[in-house]
Amino acid sequence: MRSVAKRKLKTFHGTLRVTRIEEWFVEAGSEAEARALLEQGEGHRSHIGERIQVRPDMVATLVDQLARFKVRMSRNGEFVEEGSGRNSLRSPAFCLAELGAAINRRFPNEPLSSGEIISSGTLTAGHLTDKGDLWTAEVEGLPLPPLTLRLT
Repeated sequence: MRSVAKRKLKTFHGTLRVTRIEEWFVEAGSEAEARALLEQGEGHRSHIGERIQVRPDMVATLVDQLARFKVRMSRNGEFVEEGSGRNSLRSPAFCLAELGAAINRRFPNEPLSSGEIISSGTLTAGHLTDKGDLWTAEVEGLPLPPLTLRLT
């Protein structure tokens, strides 16, 4: 029996101009393949949610809230783990500040821009998933609705 090598796929991110700019993700073997797949309408739209305009007078409160908030993760209705903003360099706000400073040192002509999506790390450990799993994240301490994700 002949063995067929399985291609290792990576996830690529792309921006498409439709009637508005949308964020999309697609799995492909290369960046060129990802572009071609996105142009064919393949991939998954990423819906991040409403943007919040952060004013200077809000910064101190947000730094405190981001350090203190908690997230409860459940899989298929059963509690898995609780994490906190403190698990992300004491606060996701400190992660963002450190990233901005590092980018400014290394690329002074290319600062962070409005609308960029930044991951500040994980608040819980990674967990194995299975097709059909229903994951829910419930947030306490920030005005965010629960997030539910079904893996297909």
